[in-house]
Amino acid sequence: MWLSQSDYSHAIMPFPLDEKSMKKLIGSNLLWSGLLILLSACAGAASTPTHPPTATLSPTRALSATPSSPPTRTTVPSATPSPEPTLIPRPTLADEGLVDFSILHINDFHGQVLFHETEFGVPPEGGDRFPGDISATGAARLAFFVKSYREKVGAESMLLLDAGDLIQASPDANDSQGQVVLDVINQIGFQAGMAGNHEFFFGESRFLEIAEQQKAGGFQFLAANISARKPNSSRCQPNLILPPYLIFDLGKDPGPKVRVAVIGLANQSYPEWGFDNESLCISSSPLAALKEYYPKLKDQEFADIIVVLSHQGYDEDMALAKAATQQNTPVDLIIGGHSHTYLDQPGLVGATYIVQVGEYGKRVGIFDLTFNRATKKLDVAWKTEDIKTSTPEDPQTVQFLQTALPAAQP
Repeated sequence: MWLSQSDYSHAIMPFPLDEKSMKKLIGSNLLWSGLLILLSACAGAASTPTHPPTATLSPTRALSATPSSPPTRTTVPSATPSPEPTLIPRPTLADEGLVDFSILHINDFHGQVLFHETEFGVPPEGGDRFPGDISATGAARLAFFVKSYREKVGAESMLLLDAGDLIQASPDANDSQGQVVLDVINQIGFQAGMAGNHEFFFGESRFLEIAEQQKAGGFQFLAANISARKPNSSRCQPNLILPPYLIFDLGKDPGPKVRVAVIGLANQSYPEWGFDNESLCISSSPLAALKEYYPKLKDQEFADIIVVLSHQGYDEDMALAKAATQQNTPVDLIIGGHSHTYLDQPGLVGATYIVQVGEYGKRVGIFDLTFNRATKKLDVAWKTEDIKTSTPEDPQTVQFLQTALPAAQP
């Protein structure tokens, strides 16, 4: 089951609105973002909780967020720094052994850190967009599943990625200009994410503040084709505002490793979706950006696997996979977002797998992979896990949210 880009006219508004429905949506993203973009994030003085609570989260959304000290970040593999251009290429890995590793991913989370029975507290019109009757199951249940899977496969053998529109749209996120979401995803242990168009809804300066802050936290936003606009010009400056890609060496210690390159690619239609087109610009098409960085990933970074984090929609990702193969820059995985598409099976173009898992953290995509270092063969298995109300909640995440958001109190 999936929604095409043409069926999906807006990331937060899946149904037509009459006057009555618009009034109901007073707490939704589009009206809140205009009001709440004026708010600045505050800093609190509460210390990190040390004793897990037994209470569960309230289903009522927060009317305001009071940021508190963030919980301790989960220890996960960090990206290895890219060599400077003047230095020798990155050392290669040994050509022997099998490496089992996993990549978990979400997309279009839109700040849904709390449980909501209906979208943004408004009864759905036009039917459910997800199998079941829950609009958002909350970050605590997502955290429980992710941490459990990481414990099963080993932190050194797992990546946790986001394909964009992570921090903005729910009132819970907007009240803190995304800060409460960033604290939660750091605690869960996300390692990289594509900068979606909604990441910029709080303004360019707030996003750049977030991006710089997250470098120290271990999670980084990526984009190989977003740069600053030249003053009083329609032209883009040459320097990107974010890292184009990150490199991860995965595998159990001791043992062979696999080198995974993760590159972020933005949709050229960002200016139509809340992107600050006055000061930022999409400097190239996703295909052109991939072509630019592909030789470096292969010939200098010696990446075994290339993963694209895309925020442009499922149909566009399928087209990108085909065009990339035709221009001799094929990638292994395209993990997408923007169209909120639910898939039961991955798309496949040549040897490229194209996936997406809906919205709001209600479903997690799981790649279980094996790389043969001798033959360079990659075995791919993809499945999904629905995060349900029956999924247990992670106690550490529960306690942090109860401290940060008044409506999360038991």
